[in-house]
Amino acid sequence: MGSPSARKVGDRIPPRKQPAEPSGDASIGAAIVATLTSLKLQPEDAALAQLARLYAQVIDSMSPTVRMKMIHQHAPTLIRVLEQLGATPRARA
Repeated sequence: MGSPSARKVGDRIPPRKQPAEPSGDASIGAAIVATLTSLKLQPEDAALAQLARLYAQVIDSMSPTVRMKMIHQHAPTLIRVLEQLGATPRARA
């Protein structure tokens, strides 16, 4: 016979593990907060900064599968918000 760990026909395949939920520095929200903190924002930038935080919070709250779709669909908008705040390489060039 084979080794004890060898699979046999009819053995159940264990379900795939879901990717870990974002936490700490792995989240979009944490990255946005770190980025916004590093900028010298003016009071008139508060609404755009809050919009960036809100986008990140919504993205982070999604399930892994939906999160990837959400990032794909909405990253361009979030990037435009960050550009307006001077938080992208293009904006700083």
